[in-house]
Amino acid sequence: MAGTTPMTDPADMGTATSTMSGTMTGTTPGTGTDAESETAAVTARPQMQQAEPDQRLTNGKIPDDIPDAGNDSVFEAQIRAAAMAETDPDTQKNLWNEYRRYKGLPEQE
Repeated sequence: MAGTTPMTDPADMGTATSTMSGTMTGTTPGTGTDAESETAAVTARPQMQQAEPDQRLTNGKIPDDIPDAGNDSVFEAQIRAAAMAETDPDTQKNLWNEYRRYKGLPEQE
């Protein structure tokens, strides 16, 4: 048959052995399983601290005429959050006025 690979005679393939030789790296015999070693390696790493929320210094004061955020739309909540986090007084004033426009409240100067 042209173009085919001749099959290897099974007798020439050798036999499997039930023992393996060589050395294992990363574990010491009798000290535990690979899963235990991996768990120990993970827990030995220093724990990363959680990212802190926005650390900018603001007075956090919400203007008196701003109602509770309970019924804000997603967009209104985003404007409100931006206004609360803003450090520049002029930009903060503009954001609160934008929030007031969306809520149907009178703007303040």
